[in-house]
Amino acid sequence: MKVDDKDLMLIDLIYEKISSKDELAKALKVSTKTIENRAKNLSEIIKYSKKLEGYIFTDLLPKYISPKVVFKHIFAELENANLESEFKELFDEYFYSQEKLIDTSKLSNLNQKIIMLNHAINHNILLSCKYKNERKIIQANQLKVSNSKRYLYITYDKKNGENTGEYRTFALNSMKDIIALEYVKNGGFKNTKSGNAFGYAEGKKSVILYLKNEAASFFKREKPKSHNFRFLSEDDNGIEIEFFYSPSSVELESFIASWLPLISIKNDDELAQKIYENIQNNLNELRNLK
Repeated sequence: MKVDDKDLMLIDLIYEKISSKDELAKALKVSTKTIENRAKNLSEIIKYSKKLEGYIFTDLLPKYISPKVVFKHIFAELENANLESEFKELFDEYFYSQEKLIDTSKLSNLNQKIIMLNHAINHNILLSCKYKNERKIIQANQLKVSNSKRYLYITYDKKNGENTGEYRTFALNSMKDIIALEYVKNGGFKNTKSGNAFGYAEGKKSVILYLKNEAASFFKREKPKSHNFRFLSEDDNGIEIEFFYSPSSVELESFIASWLPLISIKNDDELAQKIYENIQNNLNELRNLK
């Protein structure tokens, strides 16, 4: 579907949040009448909601979407912050100028889910879905990527009938039959809390890790993105990071094992002994299998 640059900007603005005529006119530096005329030309995709006092999409999965929306998902998969920044600049300079919408029916099921869920997060749309073959009613809060897998942070809505207000992490590949139930005005579904595949980092345990030599050089050079850790400091020999982990400590053990012997736990001798013993036991079991 061919459009111009103002149409693309209009669609992107509405995708990010329910937007009034005045907000859109101000953002695009045009009159509200121009916004109305453009919206009419895009009536297959967007419509005005008197109840919500702004423009919304006609479907949970919009029939057409801008390239920027789809490419943002690709950027989120990149594990290198420098590459992410460079690709965004290239996209803005070369691809976004093509002024063409993407037909969402031609996208993969995963890409369609990502678009729908981001739409629901941005617009406070209450969802019904099947998760592991059980019907759930949820508020979608945030999408995460961890080890190349996609997760959705959700809150169980009161209409779910149980677990009201509880947070959960849903794996996207286990979510099916996603349906929009209703818009929740001023719902505040979206959040940006730190976390990983096991959930939010808040309330989790953390430990200080020290990486040296080639391991430290890799992290300083590649600047990998992760919701599991944050950088603290560096010296001539290495770097310190704070690593967040769940009670099972599975992700912490896996991370340490992947960087031995260039990594150590600095501030918890008891945990260090437990982790190192587990890694040694796993190694012994592997040797016994041969």
